[in-house]
Amino acid sequence: MDIKNLKWQPYVGLNYQKGINGRKVLIVGESHYLGNDENSIEKHNNPLFTQIVINELAINRYYWNTKIFPNFHRALIGNDSFNAELLWSYFSFYNFIQRPMESNKSRPTENDFEIAWQVFFNVAKNLNPDLCIFIGTSSSNFLGYQAEKNNIELKELKWLKKIGNTYPRKAIISLNKKEMELHFIKHTSQYFSWYKWNEHLTNEIPNELEYLKKTVANNG
Repeated sequence: MDIKNLKWQPYVGLNYQKGINGRKVLIVGESHYLGNDENSIEKHNNPLFTQIVINELAINRYYWNTKIFPNFHRALIGNDSFNAELLWSYFSFYNFIQRPMESNKSRPTENDFEIAWQVFFNVAKNLNPDLCIFIGTSSSNFLGYQAEKNNIELKELKWLKKIGNTYPRKAIISLNKKEMELHFIKHTSQYFSWYKWNEHLTNEIPNELEYLKKTVANNG
């Protein structure tokens, strides 16, 4: 995928184009983080690094010290005992911020978010999802301005009922002559009440989650 400022190529599952009941789902992570080992910079310079991460951490469940994917799995399915390879075959995934953070305590700059939204609009034009789930809510703070700046029609942007200390957000944009839903949830790394967010997502995208639960549970 040849897109300006896109550092890492998205992961695209085998069933992504088929969709979930015909709806294509793009998962948007937040950032990659540099590790302490000497090979970390070299790994992060690999344009296929995101695909490697999904295969290792999300599909094969080599979670190491991160809770991002087990928590995300539970937020979707309600548990982490299912066929992860089948689940991820229905998704595409890429990370929003287009440079690695120095550590998991580092935060993206306003310029990072500006570049990230420009890249997202082009990735979305290419992958043409119907539904996007953002892991993290910070990016939504810049959506209104960046949609206007990039001539993207923002049809809706609202904050929903607070969960813990985080407001979920929902947006609808017009892209590729259709409406795309964007759902923003709390970052799943830590202090994440997955059962509350599972309840939230079940309310927001019930048909997709019901389909996934039945499909991956029957093939666990």
